[in-house]
Amino acid sequence: MLNIDRYHATMGDASYKEVTRLHDRLLSEAEATFYIAQRKLPYAPCLGHERLIRSFLDLRIDRPRLRTLEQDRGGMRLFAKAVEDITFAGRR
Repeated sequence: MLNIDRYHATMGDASYKEVTRLHDRLLSEAEATFYIAQRKLPYAPCLGHERLIRSFLDLRIDRPRLRTLEQDRGGMRLFAKAVEDITFAGRR
């Protein structure tokens, strides 16, 4: 399940607005590469590669979280609509 906080949801919603155009395209249409790292401590082992990929492939947001985004005072309806049917183009 997609677990997202309000700060990142606000940034995601902004990427669908005209004011965030990047080279004549919406920022939400830009391709990005994300690098993920986690500290490897004896008491907090690194998230396994398989588990990480599985979490990306299972990026669904539940209805209560969608409702929260849709009804938020910041008006995050654009982002809520975008993440409702999100899929990750990775491979298993």
